[in-house]
Amino acid sequence: MEAKIIVAAWEKARKRVPNLGLRILTSEATEDSNQDVFATLPKEVKIWYYHSLFTYTFGETPMLRPYVEEFARKGYWVGVCPNMAMVHFTQPFTGAHFVHYRMSEFIHKGMAGLIGYVTPRVHYAPFNVEAMAEWGWNLNGRSTREFAHSWAVRSGIANPDLFAEWSETIGPVAWDVHGSDWPGGEQRDVPGKVAGRLKEGTLPELGYVLWGVYRSPWGDIKSVGQLDRDVAQAERAVKLAGDMVAKSAIVGLDAKKAVTGFYIESTIVRGYIKSLKALWELKHLVSAEGVAEQDRAKARRYFKMYLDSLREVVDALPQWENTVRRESDPSQFTDRTIGVINKAIKQMKQVAAELGVALSGP
Repeated sequence: MEAKIIVAAWEKARKRVPNLGLRILTSEATEDSNQDVFATLPKEVKIWYYHSLFTYTFGETPMLRPYVEEFARKGYWVGVCPNMAMVHFTQPFTGAHFVHYRMSEFIHKGMAGLIGYVTPRVHYAPFNVEAMAEWGWNLNGRSTREFAHSWAVRSGIANPDLFAEWSETIGPVAWDVHGSDWPGGEQRDVPGKVAGRLKEGTLPELGYVLWGVYRSPWGDIKSVGQLDRDVAQAERAVKLAGDMVAKSAIVGLDAKKAVTGFYIESTIVRGYIKSLKALWELKHLVSAEGVAEQDRAKARRYFKMYLDSLREVVDALPQWENTVRRESDPSQFTDRTIGVINKAIKQMKQVAAELGVALSGP
Protein backbone atom coordinates (compact mmCIF):
# COMPACT_ATOMS: atom_id res chain seq x y z
CA MET A 1 0.00 0.00 0.00
CA GLU A 2 2.84 2.40 0.83
CA ALA A 3 4.50 1.71 -2.50
CA LYS A 4 1.27 2.19 -4.45
CA ILE A 5 0.56 5.51 -2.69
CA ILE A 6 4.11 6.76 -3.32
CA VAL A 7 3.93 5.82 -7.00
CA ALA A 8 0.51 7.48 -7.35
CA ALA A 9 1.87 10.68 -5.76
CA TRP A 10 4.90 10.60 -8.04
CA GLU A 11 2.76 10.14 -11.15
CA LYS A 12 0.57 13.06 -10.06
CA ALA A 13 3.64 15.24 -9.46
CA ARG A 14 5.03 14.37 -12.92
CA LYS A 15 2.07 16.12 -14.51
CA ARG A 16 3.64 19.37 -13.26
CA VAL A 17 7.32 18.25 -13.32
CA PRO A 18 7.59 15.76 -16.21
CA ASN A 19 11.25 14.90 -15.61
CA LEU A 20 10.80 14.12 -11.91
CA GLY A 21 12.39 10.76 -11.06
CA LEU A 22 11.69 8.33 -8.25
CA ARG A 23 14.00 5.93 -6.44
CA ILE A 24 13.10 3.66 -3.56
CA LEU A 25 15.47 2.21 -0.97
CA THR A 26 14.73 -1.10 0.76
CA SER A 27 15.77 -2.04 4.30
CA GLU A 28 15.82 -5.07 6.58
CA ALA A 29 12.29 -4.08 7.61
CA THR A 30 10.99 -4.41 4.04
CA GLU A 31 12.79 -7.66 3.14
CA ASP A 32 9.74 -9.91 3.43
CA SER A 33 7.70 -7.51 1.27
CA ASN A 34 10.30 -6.52 -1.32
CA GLN A 35 9.11 -8.84 -4.08
CA ASP A 36 5.51 -7.62 -3.75
CA VAL A 37 6.68 -4.00 -3.61
CA PHE A 38 8.88 -4.36 -6.69
CA ALA A 39 6.01 -5.93 -8.63
CA THR A 40 3.89 -2.80 -8.09
CA LEU A 41 6.54 -0.43 -9.49
CA PRO A 42 6.65 0.90 -13.02
CA LYS A 43 10.01 0.16 -14.63
CA GLU A 44 10.82 3.89 -14.63
CA VAL A 45 11.17 3.70 -10.84
CA LYS A 46 14.71 2.91 -9.74
CA ILE A 47 15.30 0.42 -6.92
CA TRP A 48 18.13 0.52 -4.38
CA TYR A 49 18.62 -2.78 -2.57
CA TYR A 50 19.86 -2.49 1.02
CA HIS A 51 19.67 -4.79 4.03
CA SER A 52 21.92 -4.15 7.03
CA LEU A 53 22.84 -7.81 7.51
CA PHE A 54 22.98 -8.92 3.87
CA THR A 55 24.69 -5.93 2.25
CA TYR A 56 27.02 -4.76 5.03
CA THR A 57 29.34 -7.73 5.13
CA PHE A 58 32.75 -8.81 3.90
CA GLY A 59 31.68 -12.46 3.75
CA GLU A 60 32.82 -14.41 0.72
CA THR A 61 29.31 -15.37 -0.30
CA PRO A 62 26.95 -13.83 -2.87
CA MET A 63 25.31 -10.69 -1.50
CA LEU A 64 22.22 -10.36 -3.68
CA ARG A 65 19.05 -12.33 -3.00
CA PRO A 66 17.89 -14.29 -6.10
CA TYR A 67 14.78 -12.14 -6.51
CA VAL A 68 16.93 -8.97 -6.74
CA GLU A 69 18.79 -10.44 -9.69
CA GLU A 70 15.49 -11.64 -11.19
CA PHE A 71 14.01 -8.12 -11.24
CA ALA A 72 17.19 -6.76 -12.82
CA ARG A 73 16.88 -9.40 -15.55
CA LYS A 74 13.30 -8.30 -16.16
CA GLY A 75 14.56 -4.84 -17.08
CA TYR A 76 14.17 -2.98 -13.80
CA TRP A 77 16.87 -0.49 -12.81
CA VAL A 78 18.33 -2.03 -9.65
CA GLY A 79 21.28 -0.76 -7.60
CA VAL A 80 22.91 -2.06 -4.44
CA CYS A 81 24.37 -0.51 -1.26
CA PRO A 82 27.42 -2.53 -0.11
CA ASN A 83 30.08 -1.59 2.43
CA MET A 84 33.65 -0.91 1.31
CA ALA A 85 34.93 -0.61 4.90
CA MET A 86 33.86 -2.21 8.18
CA VAL A 87 30.68 -0.60 9.49
CA HIS A 88 30.99 0.90 13.01
CA PHE A 89 34.36 -0.80 13.48
CA THR A 90 37.13 1.39 12.14
CA GLN A 91 40.21 -0.52 11.05
CA PRO A 92 42.39 -0.81 7.93
CA PHE A 93 41.52 -3.07 5.01
CA THR A 94 43.43 -3.00 1.72
CA GLY A 95 41.25 -5.51 -0.08
CA ALA A 96 41.60 -5.68 -3.85
CA HIS A 97 40.41 -9.29 -3.98
CA PHE A 98 37.32 -8.53 -1.91
CA VAL A 99 36.32 -5.54 -4.04
CA HIS A 100 36.82 -7.42 -7.32
CA TYR A 101 34.67 -10.28 -6.00
CA ARG A 102 31.84 -7.91 -5.05
CA MET A 103 31.94 -5.94 -8.30
CA SER A 104 32.01 -9.16 -10.31
CA GLU A 105 28.79 -10.32 -8.68
CA PHE A 106 27.05 -6.97 -9.16
CA ILE A 107 27.97 -6.66 -12.81
CA HIS A 108 27.19 -10.26 -13.74
CA LYS A 109 23.80 -10.00 -12.02
CA GLY A 110 22.83 -6.83 -13.88
CA MET A 111 23.10 -4.18 -11.17
CA ALA A 112 22.76 -0.69 -12.67
CA GLY A 113 24.01 1.39 -9.74
CA LEU A 114 26.07 1.27 -6.58
CA ILE A 115 26.24 3.32 -3.40
CA GLY A 116 29.42 2.29 -1.59
CA TYR A 117 29.20 2.80 2.16
CA VAL A 118 32.63 3.80 3.49
CA THR A 119 32.94 4.53 7.19
CA PRO A 120 34.06 6.60 8.93
CA ARG A 121 35.46 8.63 5.97
CA VAL A 122 36.48 7.90 2.39
CA HIS A 123 40.11 8.79 3.17
CA TYR A 124 40.22 5.90 5.66
CA ALA A 125 39.78 3.42 2.79
CA PRO A 126 40.94 5.12 -0.43
CA PHE A 127 42.35 1.94 -1.97
CA ASN A 128 39.04 0.05 -1.77
CA VAL A 129 37.07 3.04 -3.06
CA GLU A 130 39.31 3.41 -6.10
CA ALA A 131 39.20 -0.35 -6.69
CA MET A 132 35.40 -0.17 -6.67
CA ALA A 133 35.51 2.54 -9.34
CA GLU A 134 38.13 0.61 -11.32
CA TRP A 135 36.18 -2.63 -11.66
CA GLY A 136 32.81 -0.95 -11.82
CA TRP A 137 34.16 0.71 -14.98
CA ASN A 138 36.05 -2.26 -16.43
CA LEU A 139 35.68 -5.53 -14.56
CA ASN A 140 37.79 -7.56 -16.99
CA GLY A 141 40.60 -5.03 -17.33
CA ARG A 142 43.41 -5.03 -14.81
CA SER A 143 44.01 -7.88 -12.37
CA THR A 144 44.19 -7.27 -8.62
CA ARG A 145 47.99 -7.15 -8.88
CA GLU A 146 47.95 -4.75 -11.83
CA PHE A 147 45.51 -2.45 -10.09
CA ALA A 148 47.64 -2.38 -6.93
CA HIS A 149 50.73 -1.57 -9.02
CA SER A 150 48.90 1.29 -10.76
CA TRP A 151 47.59 2.62 -7.44
CA ALA A 152 51.10 2.62 -5.99
CA VAL A 153 52.47 4.55 -8.99
CA ARG A 154 49.75 7.19 -8.67
CA SER A 155 50.33 7.40 -4.91
CA GLY A 156 54.05 8.04 -5.27
CA ILE A 157 55.16 4.80 -3.59
CA ALA A 158 58.83 4.11 -4.31
CA ASN A 159 58.56 0.45 -5.37
CA PRO A 160 55.20 -0.30 -7.02
CA ASP A 161 56.15 -3.94 -7.61
CA LEU A 162 56.78 -4.42 -3.91
CA PHE A 163 53.47 -2.78 -3.01
CA ALA A 164 51.64 -5.01 -5.50
CA GLU A 165 53.24 -8.10 -3.97
CA TRP A 166 52.24 -6.88 -0.51
CA SER A 167 48.67 -6.27 -1.66
CA GLU A 168 48.48 -9.77 -3.13
CA THR A 169 49.80 -11.19 0.15
CA ILE A 170 47.79 -9.22 2.71
CA GLY A 171 44.51 -8.95 0.78
CA PRO A 172 43.31 -12.59 1.00
CA VAL A 173 44.31 -12.91 4.68
CA ALA A 174 42.55 -9.69 5.67
CA TRP A 175 39.49 -10.79 3.69
CA ASP A 176 39.38 -14.09 5.59
CA VAL A 177 39.57 -12.17 8.87
CA HIS A 178 37.06 -9.43 8.07
CA GLY A 179 34.83 -11.85 6.16
CA SER A 180 34.62 -13.81 9.40
CA ASP A 181 33.45 -10.70 11.31
CA TRP A 182 36.53 -10.96 13.49
CA PRO A 183 36.66 -9.26 15.86
CA GLY A 184 33.83 -6.96 14.78
CA GLY A 185 31.31 -9.67 15.63
CA GLU A 186 32.17 -9.16 19.29
CA GLN A 187 29.99 -6.04 19.14
CA ARG A 188 26.90 -8.25 18.90
CA ASP A 189 25.21 -10.53 21.38
CA VAL A 190 24.47 -13.00 18.59
CA PRO A 191 25.92 -15.59 18.34
CA GLY A 192 27.70 -14.63 21.59
CA LYS A 193 31.12 -13.51 22.78
CA VAL A 194 33.85 -16.00 21.94
CA ALA A 195 35.23 -16.17 25.49
CA GLY A 196 31.90 -17.40 26.81
CA ARG A 197 31.43 -19.76 23.89
CA LEU A 198 34.88 -21.21 24.49
CA LYS A 199 34.09 -21.94 28.13
CA GLU A 200 30.65 -23.34 27.26
CA GLY A 201 32.07 -25.52 24.50
CA THR A 202 29.84 -23.92 21.85
CA LEU A 203 32.46 -22.52 19.49
CA PRO A 204 31.59 -23.84 16.01
CA GLU A 205 33.72 -25.65 13.49
CA LEU A 206 35.69 -23.68 10.92
CA GLY A 207 33.54 -22.20 8.16
CA TYR A 208 30.33 -22.12 10.19
CA VAL A 209 27.93 -19.22 9.54
CA LEU A 210 24.83 -18.93 11.72
CA TRP A 211 21.62 -18.39 9.71
CA GLY A 212 23.69 -17.35 6.72
CA VAL A 213 24.44 -14.03 8.48
CA TYR A 214 26.56 -14.29 11.64
CA ARG A 215 30.09 -15.30 10.69
CA SER A 216 32.11 -14.79 13.88
CA PRO A 217 34.71 -16.01 14.62
CA TRP A 218 35.88 -17.92 11.50
CA GLY A 219 33.01 -18.18 9.03
CA ASP A 220 35.24 -17.52 6.00
CA ILE A 221 38.06 -19.83 7.13
CA LYS A 222 37.11 -23.31 5.94
CA SER A 223 40.04 -25.48 7.01
CA VAL A 224 43.05 -25.74 9.29
CA GLY A 225 45.25 -25.55 6.21
CA GLN A 226 43.69 -22.22 5.24
CA LEU A 227 44.10 -20.90 8.79
CA ASP A 228 47.77 -21.90 8.93
CA ARG A 229 48.45 -20.43 5.48
CA ASP A 230 46.86 -17.17 6.59
CA VAL A 231 49.14 -17.02 9.63
CA ALA A 232 52.20 -17.58 7.43
CA GLN A 233 51.03 -15.06 4.82
CA ALA A 234 50.39 -12.44 7.49
CA GLU A 235 53.97 -12.81 8.71
CA ARG A 236 55.19 -12.45 5.13
CA ALA A 237 53.05 -9.34 4.65
CA VAL A 238 54.69 -7.71 7.69
CA LYS A 239 58.12 -8.43 6.18
CA LEU A 240 57.10 -7.00 2.79
CA ALA A 241 55.63 -3.90 4.41
CA GLY A 242 58.84 -3.44 6.39
CA ASP A 243 60.78 -3.52 3.13
CA MET A 244 58.43 -0.86 1.75
CA VAL A 245 59.09 1.38 4.73
CA ALA A 246 62.84 0.98 4.24
CA LYS A 247 62.53 2.04 0.60
CA SER A 248 60.16 4.95 1.32
CA ALA A 249 62.97 7.22 2.57
CA ILE A 250 63.47 8.46 -0.99
CA VAL A 251 59.87 9.51 -1.59
CA GLY A 252 57.70 12.35 -0.35
CA LEU A 253 56.31 12.64 3.16
CA ASP A 254 52.74 11.75 2.14
CA ALA A 255 53.84 8.51 0.48
CA LYS A 256 56.09 7.64 3.40
CA LYS A 257 53.21 8.21 5.80
CA ALA A 258 50.98 5.95 3.71
CA VAL A 259 53.60 3.21 3.56
CA THR A 260 54.01 3.38 7.33
CA GLY A 261 50.25 2.88 7.56
CA PHE A 262 50.51 -0.26 5.42
CA TYR A 263 53.16 -1.65 7.74
CA ILE A 264 50.95 -1.01 10.78
CA GLU A 265 47.98 -2.52 8.91
CA SER A 266 50.04 -5.66 8.39
CA THR A 267 50.70 -6.00 12.11
CA ILE A 268 46.97 -5.56 12.80
CA VAL A 269 45.99 -8.30 10.37
CA ARG A 270 48.71 -10.53 11.80
CA GLY A 271 47.37 -9.92 15.31
CA TYR A 272 43.85 -10.82 14.24
CA ILE A 273 44.75 -14.04 12.44
CA LYS A 274 47.08 -15.18 15.23
CA SER A 275 44.30 -14.61 17.77
CA LEU A 276 42.04 -16.83 15.65
CA LYS A 277 44.73 -19.49 15.45
CA ALA A 278 45.05 -19.40 19.25
CA LEU A 279 41.27 -19.54 19.69
CA TRP A 280 41.06 -22.58 17.40
CA GLU A 281 43.70 -24.40 19.43
CA LEU A 282 41.97 -23.49 22.68
CA LYS A 283 38.70 -24.89 21.37
CA HIS A 284 40.35 -28.32 21.40
CA LEU A 285 41.89 -27.92 24.86
CA VAL A 286 38.87 -26.66 26.81
CA SER A 287 36.03 -29.03 27.62
CA ALA A 288 32.98 -29.01 29.84
CA GLU A 289 35.24 -30.33 32.60
CA GLY A 290 37.78 -27.54 32.08
CA VAL A 291 41.38 -28.07 30.96
CA ALA A 292 43.08 -31.41 31.57
CA GLU A 293 46.21 -31.26 33.70
CA GLN A 294 48.41 -32.49 30.85
CA ASP A 295 47.05 -29.71 28.59
CA ARG A 296 47.52 -26.77 30.95
CA ALA A 297 50.93 -25.67 29.65
CA LYS A 298 49.66 -25.75 26.08
CA ALA A 299 46.46 -23.94 27.04
CA ARG A 300 48.48 -21.27 28.82
CA ARG A 301 50.59 -20.76 25.69
CA TYR A 302 47.52 -20.26 23.50
CA PHE A 303 45.69 -18.06 25.99
CA LYS A 304 48.78 -15.82 26.02
CA MET A 305 49.00 -15.92 22.22
CA TYR A 306 45.35 -14.86 21.94
CA LEU A 307 45.72 -12.03 24.45
CA ASP A 308 49.11 -10.79 23.22
CA SER A 309 47.93 -10.78 19.60
CA LEU A 310 44.90 -8.64 20.39
CA ARG A 311 46.95 -6.34 22.63
CA GLU A 312 49.25 -5.77 19.65
CA VAL A 313 46.19 -4.70 17.65
CA VAL A 314 45.03 -2.34 20.40
CA ASP A 315 48.45 -0.65 20.41
CA ALA A 316 48.61 -0.48 16.60
CA LEU A 317 45.13 0.86 15.76
CA PRO A 318 45.64 4.50 16.88
CA GLN A 319 49.07 4.51 15.21
CA TRP A 320 47.45 3.43 11.95
CA GLU A 321 44.68 6.00 12.32
CA ASN A 322 47.27 8.75 12.66
CA THR A 323 48.48 7.91 9.14
CA VAL A 324 45.02 8.46 7.58
CA ARG A 325 43.26 10.88 9.91
CA ARG A 326 42.80 14.54 8.94
CA GLU A 327 42.72 17.47 11.33
CA SER A 328 39.09 18.11 10.37
CA ASP A 329 38.03 14.64 11.56
CA PRO A 330 36.15 15.04 14.85
CA SER A 331 37.66 12.20 16.90
CA GLN A 332 39.72 9.06 16.99
CA PHE A 333 37.32 6.68 15.26
CA THR A 334 39.34 3.64 16.35
CA ASP A 335 38.40 4.30 19.99
CA ARG A 336 35.25 2.23 19.59
CA THR A 337 37.13 -0.63 17.94
CA ILE A 338 39.73 -0.59 20.71
CA GLY A 339 36.98 -0.65 23.33
CA VAL A 340 35.41 -3.77 21.80
CA ILE A 341 38.77 -5.56 21.61
CA ASN A 342 39.70 -4.61 25.16
CA LYS A 343 36.43 -6.15 26.37
CA ALA A 344 37.25 -9.33 24.46
CA ILE A 345 40.68 -9.38 26.13
CA LYS A 346 39.16 -8.90 29.59
CA GLN A 347 36.59 -11.62 29.02
CA MET A 348 39.21 -14.13 27.87
CA LYS A 349 41.46 -13.37 30.84
CA GLN A 350 38.48 -14.05 33.09
CA VAL A 351 37.77 -17.37 31.37
CA ALA A 352 41.42 -18.43 31.74
CA ALA A 353 41.24 -17.61 35.46
CA GLU A 354 37.99 -19.51 35.89
CA LEU A 355 39.56 -22.51 34.19
CA GLY A 356 42.52 -22.34 36.52
CA VAL A 357 45.04 -21.50 33.80
CA ALA A 358 47.66 -19.16 35.26
CA LEU A 359 48.84 -16.55 32.74
CA SER A 360 51.76 -15.25 34.80
CA GLY A 361 54.63 -16.76 36.72
CA PRO A 362 56.89 -19.67 35.79
